[in-house]
Amino acid sequence: MNFEKGVLFDPGYSKFAISFSQNALSAEEIMSQIKAFHQKRFQYKMFLPKLINIMHNSVSFYLGCLLWADYLVCKFVDEPKNILNNPYAGKIIDEKELFYEVDFILSYFDKIRKDSQYYFGKPHNLPDEWYQILLIYKKFLELNAGFSNVLSTKDIKLPDELKKIPENDSDRVLLQIESVLASGKLEDLFVVKDFCL
Repeated sequence: MNFEKGVLFDPGYSKFAISFSQNALSAEEIMSQIKAFHQKRFQYKMFLPKLINIMHNSVSFYLGCLLWADYLVCKFVDEPKNILNNPYAGKIIDEKELFYEVDFILSYFDKIRKDSQYYFGKPHNLPDEWYQILLIYKKFLELNAGFSNVLSTKDIKLPDELKKIPENDSDRVLLQIESVLASGKLEDLFVVKDFCL
């Protein structure tokens, strides 16, 4: 990546992100139209792995945002760079809208556990690290107030839960980000998760 003119607000993750809430609500709509329990259970069995994959995509996207912010703060601590293409710059963001998607996903951890208990007699527990990443990302959103005033890398506020990426590991993190942008597999960001969390 070339940082001569500044750094991108989004390095390119968003084109690979899938809306969990839209897909989950579509699945709920289909489920609500099925009356017979055995048919509902069969349909849920079809939906569950798909919902989990989409949630994994969403959590990976949020992890990527945290990694990118951490990388930018650590890499340009002495020579801050302007942030390019921030779609939220100077805008007042409605708090409900700001947290909608992350809150929706957080609520779904319990929903998936309860629904799988209901349909299959045992709860399906999602990875705790996914839940923690979402909580940290929500804190990141709160600290940066919707990014309306984040115009430079020096304006980015990081949650206490994020570790400073060591200088000798920053290139490794950037290479993994670039690899993910080439492949489109956001879940591969978990390879470098431990550098920041």
